[in-house]
This record gives sequence, structure tokens and C-alpha cells, in this order.
Amino acid sequence: MKKIVCILSGVLAFIFFSYSTVEAHGFGQRYDLPVPLPMFLYGAAFTVAVSFVLITVFLRPRTVSSHFPSYNTRNLPGIGSLIHSFSLIMVFKILSVSFLFLTVLTGIFGTDKPAENFSVIFVWIIWWVGFAFFSILIGNFWNTLNPWGVCYDLVSYILNKIGFKSTSVAVFKYQAKWELWPAVILFILFAWFENIYPFNADPRHLGIAIILYSIFTWVGMYLFSKDIWLNQCDPFSLMFKTFGLFAPFFVNINTKNTTQPLKIFFRSLVTLSYVKKGKKKRYFPIFSPVLEKDLVFFSKKSR
Repeated sequence: MKKIVCILSGVLAFIFFSYSTVEAHGFGQRYDLPVPLPMFLYGAAFTVAVSFVLITVFLRPRTVSSHFPSYNTRNLPGIGSLIHSFSLIMVFKILSVSFLFLTVLTGIFGTDKPAENFSVIFVWIIWWVGFAFFSILIGNFWNTLNPWGVCYDLVSYILNKIGFKSTSVAVFKYQAKWELWPAVILFILFAWFENIYPFNADPRHLGIAIILYSIFTWVGMYLFSKDIWLNQCDPFSLMFKTFGLFAPFFVNINTKNTTQPLKIFFRSLVTLSYVKKGKKKRYFPIFSPVLEKDLVFFSKKSR
């Protein structure tokens, strides 16, 4: 595994250093600074120097606890039960999946102007920057709202209901010696796409990249199981999880129940009626606005 990592690192390093220019985090027209650049550079250097001085003066040796103080969101007065309520989780999961499809559609079929396209603004500003700050300041909700995980759970539920093999069982065993290297390699590729790829702000290229990442992620979940893939291989799940460690709150949602909202949403609209015709069995959907506890699977004899 170490040889493979060294080879891949060498290949990626060659690719990175083969480019003569690297663009900064941004898109659209260039923004000119309102004051000369040296003033910004001197101000940044002075801020760093003052920070070290303040740390030296005010920081005193003391016993440091390894436990970072945090507060369970479930215990928040008034809104704790609301945050963890079944209905709200279902709504946010549906919104998460909707935003994923909207991002892909607007990227491929929307305007070519990056500053006016929803996909570019949503991915690079709202999600990549905004959700990162949200995870640091509030807590890690990505494990619950991950649209790829939600879609995988829903499709797995439907396939299991119509008789396909359970997708919760891994096809291949994830090797312990791989550790988190797959996530590291994928994050390096993402950093290359963000900073070096010349069309990173092109909506259509971004939409296609999301489609390729989605297929790759779902295949990985199927081969190694969803939990293993998200906890060992998916760079964004690990990144938001790390950011969440700095938050004053932590999210304590039962992972066994987080997959239920869209399942129940689907089952609340569709009930499966069993039809027996000779020796053949068919399933067909009948729309019925009922709740999970009221679902009744019934059978009818064909006339």
C-alpha cells in the first residue's frame, strides 16, 4: 500500500507542478483592491506578529484537558426536540436531495455565465465555504443531510422491497491497511479540480464532475457498504466531521433512524399490493396518502 501511495503521490505532484499558473478561489471578473497591495501584505504580517505576541504574554502553562466542551443539540431548550424531530429531518433530507439535482440540472442546462449560474454559486460559495463554517460554528449535520447517502438509502430500500439483494452487505471487504488514504487521494483530486483545472467555474464542467462523483460514490457504497465508504473513503464526510469537532454543539442523531424519513415519505405515497396470478407474482404501486403506522399490505385474488 505504501508503494501505491508513493507512486500516486509522485504522479499527482508531477501533474500539479506541470502547470505554470494556479488560479485563486474565485470566479467571474477580477476585483481590484481599493488600496495598494503592500498595505494588505504588511497588515497581514503585522496581524500574525501581534497574535504571537499576545499568545506569549497571556498564555500561561496549565493542565490542558483533552475533552473539548460541547453541548448536545438535543438538550437545547425549546428547539432541541425540534432539531431532532422526525418531520424536520425528513424535510431537510428532501431539500438536500433536491439541491443536488437542481445543481446538476442548472449546471448542464443553465446559463454559461458562472456568476449567474446557480450551480457554481451553490457549490463554491454556499456549500464549500458556507457549510464548512456552519459545521465549525454549529455542528456536523452532513452525516444526516448527505444527499448521496440519502439517495442510496432510498434506492436500496426500493430494491430490497421488490426482491433484490440487500445493498447493506459489502461486496468486498475494506482492507484495514488502506486506512484513510482513499479519502486523502480523492481530496487531492478535488483540490486539483478547484485550483488548477482551467474550467472549474464552468457550469457544464461542474455539473458533469458532480455526476461522475455521484456515480463513483454510489459504486463505492455498493462495493464496500455505505458506512465504510463514508467513514473511510469519502473526503467530504471526513472533512465536515473534523470541522464539527470544533463546534460548541454536537449532533446526536440515531444513525439507524436517519435513513427513515425518505423511506417513510416514499411508503406514505406508495403501498405495494400483492397480486397473485397463477404462479406469477407482480407488484404495482397504488398511491395512498397514509402514514407509516397505517400502512397495510394486502392481497387480492385476480378474477
